[in-house]
Amino acid sequence: MKRLLTVGTMLSLLLLLLVATPVSAVTSLEGDTIIIEADEVIDDDVFIGANRIEVNGTINGDLMFGANEIVINGDVNGNVFGGGALITVNGDIDGSMFTGGQLIKFGPESSVAGSVYGVGNSIEFASGSAVARSIYGSGFQILLNGQVGRDVNVGGSAVALNGTILGDANLNVASAEDVSDFDPEQMEEIMRRFNPNMPDLDIDYITPGVTIGDESSVGGDINYSSTNQFDFGGFEPEGSINVEVTADTARGSGLWGRITARLGEFIALAIIGSLLLWLWPQLPKTVGRTMRERFLPSAGWGALSSIVFMIAIPIAILLLILFTLLTGIISFGQLAGTVLSFGGLGLFAAMVAFGFIAFSVSKIAVSTLIGNELINRGGSGNPYVALLVGLFIYQIIRAIPVLGFVIAVIVGIAGVGACIIWLRNRNQQGQAMEAAV
Repeated sequence: MKRLLTVGTMLSLLLLLLVATPVSAVTSLEGDTIIIEADEVIDDDVFIGANRIEVNGTINGDLMFGANEIVINGDVNGNVFGGGALITVNGDIDGSMFTGGQLIKFGPESSVAGSVYGVGNSIEFASGSAVARSIYGSGFQILLNGQVGRDVNVGGSAVALNGTILGDANLNVASAEDVSDFDPEQMEEIMRRFNPNMPDLDIDYITPGVTIGDESSVGGDINYSSTNQFDFGGFEPEGSINVEVTADTARGSGLWGRITARLGEFIALAIIGSLLLWLWPQLPKTVGRTMRERFLPSAGWGALSSIVFMIAIPIAILLLILFTLLTGIISFGQLAGTVLSFGGLGLFAAMVAFGFIAFSVSKIAVSTLIGNELINRGGSGNPYVALLVGLFIYQIIRAIPVLGFVIAVIVGIAGVGACIIWLRNRNQQGQAMEAAV
């Protein structure tokens, strides 16, 4: 389950970059509420950051957004990428959609000409909705009631099929026992603490497992993977049914395995966080405050930078190899080793720096924020004690199946974005001071 969620998240972010346009080349809209009227046509890529977005008109280009709520009623003649709490698609997307959110809904008249890549608490495709290519989804529940032109590749605790799939249905489903100690509504409560402006979602949660309706149709194979057996009853796809009952690694490792994993991360982050507070005390405080006060911009910048990084590294490796070969030929092998060594060190440093921010600084910043909110509101308490208290609470949340993983992904992405915002603000302040002198 967690493995598929990880793959789904990374795949969504990776594919997002393949068609992404730099922010500097798009029409940028900001505000509390942004409405593109029905008669409005924008012949450009659009980047929108707002609390609520309503697209009723036409966008002849890609749409990139970060919002608490977005409703797409009009036409987007390009790709759509972005994240928010409540995402609703009622119009036509002449491309693919890459998105993540609490509730992602595709209405009965919606259509996507490409594929849909989604990570969410609940991903719902209404009867009448159409996806011309494939669906790649990870979440607590995925409801498929529309038509899919190719394959469905989903992983979740609850999957309901009641539509038409012309290709294969690849399902990775958790058993009811796997999520017996997980309440999906807890995710909404925790996210609302981070984001008080989050709209009411009103999600109807279904029973964990697989549900196949009478109107379901699968034109290819059903490939089912889970920790328990599922009885498909009399349902027959056009192809075959392939069942893989996997080992229950989560329960196999037992409670002790979960405890040691969380204890190990607690100790590691406590050591790194203490060093940060000693050497650079303002960094975790500033990053945590930025994540709280500017959560959506942080998440948006974090997602975009993560995408850029994941694509840039393999491209940089390829370019380094080509440049090494070229300089080796020109210098008869004399410069090849030097170029490869320094280039490799640079790439390694970049990967270490990005990983340190995403997997350490972001978690330390959130933990410091939690600890300060609980025991250090006046700002005069011991920052190390606040860090330890925050880390303890973070590890408790992190131990919750599914929810803990999703929270970790959100924290990592938002932490990277918060660091970018902080660095950009520092650079702007420095430029302002130079101009004043």
